[in-house]
Amino acid sequence: MNNNYDRNKFKSNKHKKKFNPKHKIKAYAQANRKIENKHEMKVYYLLRAFFDFEVLRQFIVDGRYIADLCIPSKKVIIEVDGGYHNNEDQKVKDKIREDYIRSIGFEIIRFKNEDVQHDLFGVLAILQDRFPTPQEAFHDEYKTMVDLPNT
Repeated sequence: MNNNYDRNKFKSNKHKKKFNPKHKIKAYAQANRKIENKHEMKVYYLLRAFFDFEVLRQFIVDGRYIADLCIPSKKVIIEVDGGYHNNEDQKVKDKIREDYIRSIGFEIIRFKNEDVQHDLFGVLAILQDRFPTPQEAFHDEYKTMVDLPNT
């Protein structure tokens, strides 16, 4: 009997899972949701308190990137940047990431941690300019229809 055969020829690979980078990014996003970044959370709760739309944390964008916050109904990504975003290498990576995210139809709003920490009302003002509440939108539309002076 000849024992010169390839054992691997008879092994099945059905039990082996192929590496999928989307699984890795999904696990990373889930882990990030459990670790609360206080600045992201302030913006998250601000959005939840003042606006009536769904806000998702650690949102996976097209299987490639993780956004801090996403408002899917508005196609808006909100990033709250820490100090490492000032690094030149990180700025290049952020630019590539932003270009891709914009290319698939999302708008990006960026805040620095310092702005969230020290000027939360300023952050709220920017968000209110971008997302007028229904009452504000109606008031602006009504003023235009009847040509009222700005109040």
